[in-house]
Amino acid sequence: MKIVIIGAGVGGLASAVGLAGAGHEVQVYEQAPELRVGGNGMIVWPSGASILGEFGIPYDEIGQPMNVTNTRIFMGFTVARIDWSKVGQQYGAPPILARRGKIIERLAEQLPEGALKLGLGCRSFENRTSGGTESVKVTLTDGSNVEADVLIGADGHRSSVRRELFGDSTAGYTGWAAWHGVTLMPPDLNPPNEVNVYMGEAGLVALHPLGDDLLYWAFETPWQDGETLPPGAVGPDGVTSRSESAAANLRDRFAAYASPIPELLDMVKDADINLFPFVRHRVLRQWGAGGSPWPATRRTSCRPGWDRAPTRRSRTRGCCGTSSRTPPTRPRPCAGTSGPGARRSGGSR
Repeated sequence: MKIVIIGAGVGGLASAVGLAGAGHEVQVYEQAPELRVGGNGMIVWPSGASILGEFGIPYDEIGQPMNVTNTRIFMGFTVARIDWSKVGQQYGAPPILARRGKIIERLAEQLPEGALKLGLGCRSFENRTSGGTESVKVTLTDGSNVEADVLIGADGHRSSVRRELFGDSTAGYTGWAAWHGVTLMPPDLNPPNEVNVYMGEAGLVALHPLGDDLLYWAFETPWQDGETLPPGAVGPDGVTSRSESAAANLRDRFAAYASPIPELLDMVKDADINLFPFVRHRVLRQWGAGGSPWPATRRTSCRPGWDRAPTRRSRTRGCCGTSSRTPPTRPRPCAGTSGPGARRSGGSR
């Protein structure tokens, strides 16, 4: 089958590599002019790590094992601890603290030559029937058209594929955001194979070591659409301060948190801080329209695991196509979903 995938994030590229390996003709269209390999962290669970291994990407090339996660109150006391050491033994691969950019680069290297098209996204699509044969006609952002047997939407929470399928149900902001980034990690700042999460009234802080002396960090706070700076400390009168320095605001807001949070914030500069607002889509009563689209996270005819390839803390779920063992009788556009920043459920960015 000829399969068109919209979006070259982790979900889109992983789907493309797996489907190409199964003998399908795959084309991936990414609207950005280059692959987005910016510095954020991911937890890749054992199913995803095993799949990456099948793709020829060993986990030690993208990160390091996660041995322990600790949940702490802001004063530093541990309230929950999970030891992951036996998980890897049972499932054949450990959970991996990974760099998203490394995964993107390695997946792109596995694609067939010419399969990745940058600077092009999906404007619209329609089901077509000609001579008893059905297909999907995809109109790209430059006005050109391409036909395929299957269309997969893996283009994030502003997905044009989802919009075409289900209408303009724009994802809504949850009222929270992460101010996050990656920095060099001093040896004593955080154990190399541990994730530490700190919770308090100011917000939530997560520390994820990524290997190569790098630390991914995230500060989660209340947020409103249009805000470009994190909130500062809350004064006695209940008013939140906010200066023109993002780093200074975070230092003020999280000043009462236990070590190593103050030490980390002393190292963080304004240029290191990226904004990630959490979004939530309306839950659809019916996952299907026209050519029976299949969302990756619930119904799929892919072999087990493809829809769970590298996970990103349930924050953005991609979509995968159909396997050659169950060829579709109708063209199947498929829309990916973006969940809320499911930080409380335990994954990574």
